[in-house]
Amino acid sequence: MSQYILLFRGGSPDDSNREEMGAKWGEWLEKAKAQGKYQSGLPFLEDGKQIDSSGSSEYKSDVGAFMIMEHPNIEDALEWAGKLPSISNGGSVSVHEAQDMG
Repeated sequence: MSQYILLFRGGSPDDSNREEMGAKWGEWLEKAKAQGKYQSGLPFLEDGKQIDSSGSSEYKSDVGAFMIMEHPNIEDALEWAGKLPSISNGGSVSVHEAQDMG
């Protein structure tokens, strides 16, 4: 199994569908955890900061959350990502295989 990092853009619920989206997310996460796919993930609260050789500065990102999952291959990771509730709510998710640093 390899680890994959999912980066979420858009697709956040609004007042009209917050309860429905919350239920869909709960179902999706329950299934992913039960199958040992979900490892961790968190939404971002606000824009961050970035740092380079000239110092730190404000950073406006279009990424709203990340998730780490385990999959046997990129195709399986994409299949799971395609069923995320944020996809059906107009969002997108990029999927990246993580390099094993161990």
